[in-house]
Amino acid sequence: MSVSHCPICPLIFQFRTEVEYHLRNDHRSRADEELDLRDELQEAQSDLTWLRLRALQSAVSEPSVSLLLDTMPAKAMTSLDAARLRRLAHKAHQRLSLEVRGGDLSNLEHRLARAVAAAEGGPTDAGIAVFVSARQLTIIRLPLEPKERVVIDPTFATRDLFDALQSSPRYRVAVLGGAGPRLFEGRGHTLTDVSNAHPTGALTAPRRGISRGDAGRVEPWSLRHHRLQASVRMTDDALDTRSAVTGSLPLVVVAAPRMVSLFRRRSRHERDLIGHVRRMQTPPSAHDVERLVAPVVDAWHRQLADAQVARLEQADSQHQLTWGTETALAAILAGKVEHLWVQRGYMVPARTLGDGTLQIVDNPEIPNVIDDIVDDLIEIAISKGTPTDIVHINASDHPRGGVAVQLRPSATAADPTKPERTTAA
Repeated sequence: MSVSHCPICPLIFQFRTEVEYHLRNDHRSRADEELDLRDELQEAQSDLTWLRLRALQSAVSEPSVSLLLDTMPAKAMTSLDAARLRRLAHKAHQRLSLEVRGGDLSNLEHRLARAVAAAEGGPTDAGIAVFVSARQLTIIRLPLEPKERVVIDPTFATRDLFDALQSSPRYRVAVLGGAGPRLFEGRGHTLTDVSNAHPTGALTAPRRGISRGDAGRVEPWSLRHHRLQASVRMTDDALDTRSAVTGSLPLVVVAAPRMVSLFRRRSRHERDLIGHVRRMQTPPSAHDVERLVAPVVDAWHRQLADAQVARLEQADSQHQLTWGTETALAAILAGKVEHLWVQRGYMVPARTLGDGTLQIVDNPEIPNVIDDIVDDLIEIAISKGTPTDIVHINASDHPRGGVAVQLRPSATAADPTKPERTTAA
């Protein structure tokens, strides 16, 4: 049998393709590595999506570094936030030096430093997450404030991403009036003008009604009503086309009160409406729209959060919940959980023992300790398709712990910890 030799080192391979793979990955020059890292950095800063979350949750590389920081919304990171992020990176360096040695350490530190520098030069929202491993590099702006922390585990700390996606869903804004409707889409308080992405050209349709020679005259009611109807139809056409591409989204309408009233009566998209705002006199910019709709979006987020807590309280009042991190983890691994609730910000560092049980520890920075077993618990639940809610509740209201599960009926019946019901003879 013929064999192939590596021209650089003494290794021998059975197939030529194995040699080529070995050369690409094990004998890359420093220049090649820098070019690859530059390409990674260009793609690192991306929008938060469910697809991006799944990719990060499935990434396993020991160690994986997660830096999470609350930030001030800005077009570029403020100097104070940049200093805080560098402090977290230094803390990560100190921990990595205890767990990694040699070239692996220097490579990981170099990647982390470049990622932090890229994050400092980019825009910020309420928070930022920097994820770095030997194979992964991602920077994500968060619409919610995460707890400031450094996590070094075999997987990334993604609970804040899931929390943001769940409690701050993507939404759409339609600005009516003017030359035609303008559409914006985003999450939290960050919006992007998608009007130019509209393929039909309907967003730039000319306004009909009053000609220049009619300036100063009082517009007849019938003509004004006809114009408003035309504007609603044009907006519906734009929303139809956009929804065919990205799907239906919760909708905020920015318009004059009369046009909002007509939209509610006539629009095919009225069912998506979560609120409306009075339109500005001058054509608004994306920043203006973000500021206008912020109170409506915040109220909508509070409604979503209240609904999550209400479902938890109802299940708890009906004695359907089992509290405790270890119990919840065992039930999720066994596939017995119907619903998982986790208190926002609730974290438990733990060490996995040889028999599979957990040993809760006080210091997450101890080597071979999982910084937050609750984060792993959430990822396992999501991977199994278990409905999961991260809820904002007070620990004093639920002293039994920050994790609760609702077991499937069959699992509850077989659970020896549950008292059996007896029927009087």
